[in-house]
Amino acid sequence: SIKVLARGMTIGSGVLLDRQDRVYTVITNAHVIQSSAAPFQIQTPDGQIYAVVLIAPPTGHNRDLSILRFQSVDRNYNTAKLAADRPKIGDRVWSSGFPLADVASLPENLLQNPDSEAATGLSIADGQVTHILPTALTGGYNIGSDNAVKKGMGGGPLVDRQGNLVGINGVHADPLWEIAETLENGATVGGELQEQIDNFSWAIPIEFVKEYV
Repeated sequence: SIKVLARGMTIGSGVLLDRQDRVYTVITNAHVIQSSAAPFQIQTPDGQIYAVVLIAPPTGHNRDLSILRFQSVDRNYNTAKLAADRPKIGDRVWSSGFPLADVASLPENLLQNPDSEAATGLSIADGQVTHILPTALTGGYNIGSDNAVKKGMGGGPLVDRQGNLVGINGVHADPLWEIAETLENGATVGGELQEQIDNFSWAIPIEFVKEYV
C-alpha cells in the first residue's frame, strides 16, 4: 500500500501497479481523487513524496478506478503481482491501506499533525471472501469480504495467500454515505442484497483493473 495525498494531506490509499523506465503507475479509487483537488502526491513506503505527473480519469463502465503516475529518478520500488483470477467464496484475503484519522479522538500532541504516521499508520485487515456477485455493483464492486476495511483504505490492495493482488478496496461496511443502490446493468439493489452490501466490505476484481489499465 502507498498513500495518496492532496496538498500534503492523506486522502486515501493506492497500489504500485507497474513501472516503465522511471515512471510508476499507481491504481486507486476514482472517488479518492474526486474527494479533493490538485496538486496530488504519492508517498511511497520509504517515506518519499512524489508529485503526480499524470491522472487518468475513469473510462468504460465508470468503474471506481483512477490511474496516477509519478517519476522516481534514483529509487526502485516493488510493484504488485497480479493474480490470474478473482478469489472464490471462503478464500482468505488481506486488505491494507491508511485509515483517515478521526481528529477528535487523537491525543492532544497529535492534533497539530493529524497526518502523522501515529495518526494514520498502515492498517492490515484479514478475513475471507463472502460474496462474488454475478453482476457488479455500480463502480465495479463485486468481491465482498468480512475484512475490517476503514475509510481511507479505499484504493488499497486486496491480496490472496500468495500476496497476489486480487482486487482494489473501495467500500467499507456500514458506510455513512455512498451506499451502492444500483448494479452496473442499471438494476436497482434492494432487500437482502442491500443489507449484505451494508454489512460487508467490497473490492473491484483484478480483471476489471486489468481492463482499465
